[in-house]
Amino acid sequence: MADLNTILKNFSPYDYNHDEIFEINSLAAMDSSIPQKPLDDKDKLLLIIVNLDLLKAAPEKYSKYLKSDLETFRYDL
Repeated sequence: MADLNTILKNFSPYDYNHDEIFEINSLAAMDSSIPQKPLDDKDKLLLIIVNLDLLKAAPEKYSKYLKSDLETFRYDL
């Protein structure tokens, strides 16, 4: 079984083509009230990657909805 946080740590940072330029600087799970179950070897994993700067740049009145919508999307999947 794999733990999502371990997977994220293994790809933080990540240099896909080994050219010493990171395609991914860091990954982190979004805080959630719904816990992530441990992943079985046969489970499929879909990562929804959101640039943290976009969440930070959203006006305050929209940022709470954006996080809520992402949580709903995650739960629905």
